[in-house]
Amino acid sequence: MGWIGLVVVLLVLVGAAAVIGLLGRKFGSAEGGKKPVALEYAACGALLTEAEAAFYPVLVEAAKAGPRGDPLRHASRATSPAGAGEEFLVMCKVRLGDLVKPKRGLDRSKSTTLRNRANQKHVDFVVVRASDFGVVAAVELDDSSHRRAKVKERDGFVDGALGAAGVRVVRVKWGRGYDLEKVAGVLWGDGVTAL
Repeated sequence: MGWIGLVVVLLVLVGAAAVIGLLGRKFGSAEGGKKPVALEYAACGALLTEAEAAFYPVLVEAAKAGPRGDPLRHASRATSPAGAGEEFLVMCKVRLGDLVKPKRGLDRSKSTTLRNRANQKHVDFVVVRASDFGVVAAVELDDSSHRRAKVKERDGFVDGALGAAGVRVVRVKWGRGYDLEKVAGVLWGDGVTAL
């Protein structure tokens, strides 16, 4: 074999090594050859803001009190009314996408858009029945930021999505202190959904 034959063999070997190297990068990992992304996260700190943390124990007591007299008349269509003697829990920072989903029959694009919008939002608190975790009401604590146009737009979307799904929304205005009877009245009241 002459020197030309050796060069051809050498070029074939180098080419084969290059192809094997490229294929190894492409198919060599579970992520299709992508380099792992550095997970550069930091803890956010407390789950609740100071205002939410101050309101939480009052809401818990209002939820424990349960409906007075008649069962809750404004229970969501998705859940049965709360009855006397039932126990209730308060969940914090619940993703809107865990409370609502796009209706069946929508085209894939619209369904995906609605799901993504809902998944990017949360509600401050959700009162649920302890027996089955059925949703009784979503509770939003509104501070002064809720007067801004962008936040009003967000609130409109959240209220609209919950309303369309039949989930009752209760809005409580932030304050320096909360009257348990008033909070319970709004939570379990007849038609009043804001304090």
